[in-house]
Amino acid sequence: MLRGVSDRAPAPEEHGPQPRLRFRDFGRGYYVFLGISLVFALGNSSDVFIILRARNLGLGVSEAVLAYMLFNVVYALLSMPAGIASDRLGRRGVIAGGFAIFAVVYFGFAFVEAGAYIWLLFAVYGSYMALTEGVGRALVADFVGAQWRGTALGLYQGAMGLMILLSSILAGVLWDQVGPAAPFFLGGSTAALAFLLAVFLLPRRPLPGPEQRRQES
Repeated sequence: MLRGVSDRAPAPEEHGPQPRLRFRDFGRGYYVFLGISLVFALGNSSDVFIILRARNLGLGVSEAVLAYMLFNVVYALLSMPAGIASDRLGRRGVIAGGFAIFAVVYFGFAFVEAGAYIWLLFAVYGSYMALTEGVGRALVADFVGAQWRGTALGLYQGAMGLMILLSSILAGVLWDQVGPAAPFFLGGSTAALAFLLAVFLLPRRPLPGPEQRRQES
């Protein structure tokens, strides 16, 4: 055996008691953004509907798949620039811009009658995704102290998932009972409302909750 080498395991680190989770510690800004996001999600149904709409407007199966691939390519190319813009210019403007683009795209899907315009709409839709997908999660993290960010993100993602499920069910009912354009009128309207709410209600800078203020004091 080598001398001077101890075979004893190091003593476990002692941690103090974890503070009790209080949802008010997430802060007002977090709940404002969550509410705005839920309004938006009410019209943000599954992407299956935009593929169905493309088929409804005359695109073949392979063309609809290629159009969706175009959306993903634009999304991938613009994701990093969108993240950089959110860091330099502020997340509120970037996320609000994403809501505005979504509204334009969905109203486009509602009004367009020629399948040729679908390609442009899919490409612009990719820019919406780049502006909102990662930036939204970063905005949640900005509003909540480091200790509860995982919980806050989980609550946000869970609430959004449930709302998008309800939105997809509602979109299916509207498609069958009203017409193929109806889900897109709903999506465009809720996105336009979310844009206005983000511009007028979302804080330009994150407002710290009680837990953040205690950590900073």
